[in-house]
Amino acid sequence: MQVTITDPVHLGYQTVHHPDREPYAQLRMAARLNVLGEREPVPDNGRIHVRRLCPFPEAVELLGWGPSVDGQVKCAATTAVERWGLPVGAPAETYTD
Repeated sequence: MQVTITDPVHLGYQTVHHPDREPYAQLRMAARLNVLGEREPVPDNGRIHVRRLCPFPEAVELLGWGPSVDGQVKCAATTAVERWGLPVGAPAETYTD
């Protein structure tokens, strides 16, 4: 198992449209990360993705979802501060593996 989480919070979803397939929904969630195990290949295609642990504002920038998810980002930040007591926006070290 690559990661375990706790206390997941639903932030919203977006519908994705591609010309060559049926529309599908991408679910947006936030959760507390409990365990970060070794990276493993994705079962669908065998790729091993890079993981990056970084401060919240940097994560939002890296995801590049744009203004359409501003409400979800605000909800995630509020959840992190009010529910989990995390210092959103505070300086933090970035880790990439």
